[in-house]
Amino acid sequence: MRIIRIIFTFILIIVGLYLVASFFIPSNYKVERTLTLNAPTDIVFEQIASFKNWEKWSSGRNNDPEMKTLFGPNSGKVGSYWLWRGDKAGEGRMTCTAIEDQKKISFHLNLSKPYESESDGYIMLEPNGNETSVILVSEGTNPFHLRVLNLMMDKWIGPDFEKSLELLKTLAEKESEIFQKEYFGYRIKETRYDGNKIGYVKKTVAFDEMDEFFTKNYAKIEEEAKNCGFSIEGKPMRLYYRWDYTNAVATVAAAIPVMGDSTLGEDYSLMQLQPQKALLLNYYGGYKSSSNAYKALDNYVRNKKLRQAKPVIEEYVIGPKEQRDSAKWYTKIWYLLE
Repeated sequence: MRIIRIIFTFILIIVGLYLVASFFIPSNYKVERTLTLNAPTDIVFEQIASFKNWEKWSSGRNNDPEMKTLFGPNSGKVGSYWLWRGDKAGEGRMTCTAIEDQKKISFHLNLSKPYESESDGYIMLEPNGNETSVILVSEGTNPFHLRVLNLMMDKWIGPDFEKSLELLKTLAEKESEIFQKEYFGYRIKETRYDGNKIGYVKKTVAFDEMDEFFTKNYAKIEEEAKNCGFSIEGKPMRLYYRWDYTNAVATVAAAIPVMGDSTLGEDYSLMQLQPQKALLLNYYGGYKSSSNAYKALDNYVRNKKLRQAKPVIEEYVIGPKEQRDSAKWYTKIWYLLE
């Protein structure tokens, strides 16, 4: 009996010490790792914004190649999610809870295997020229009787964070190298063209008559729109449908966004450009110096294996009427996608 009392007393002392110590252990934990990548922020953000890209650099996928995954809708937006299940990776769900464009993505992690737990985290980007510091953070709590685990979380999670950041670094720096070589330093964004109603005139025009065609028809579309009770809703646009280099002609349209319910004059038509997926390149400079911008877009379409739709759209946000310095002219170049 004495031995049993001693053992029981010893257990009580250990439990008591454990509970007393738990009062001094923080109720929450925070695991943080930082790595600097030799890549611009927009390239890094592209890798972190969508959970579909996380598979390429997440240590979970790297540690468990047979892991099964499922991605929810609205990739790259708040509410999108990633489900996984694997022998080594366990089973869990990650949900996007907030996005700050080019700065930060926040998420909630819910693990069901190998043990149940919940935590919140974020990836934050700090740009420094062509380099980007990536901060990966996970924060959570444990109940009072398991607070001692908070002392171990950095040791358990930290190495996986470090591995993930190293994989992200390799991917982003490779993308950055391609970006400089094949995209001539231009930023190309996969986005969505909102669509609009346009008044336009479409024609096959000789290359050397193209500038005259657009200048003349912009003025006439504006005049016709006002005469027919339309309001002008945007900047002049060029729509490119087909280039025939053999005969030095192109099928193009001069267009201006309008708003109204009647019809335009005899020589002009109305068309609704539908919302659809698109590439956007913001071009600054003179109109005759945009060849590299188009080469960049063409290379992007090829490298990403995208299917382009017609027409190509140039939208003249700032031009010679607003700004004398051609280096400050601003044109949105849209490649519509199927």
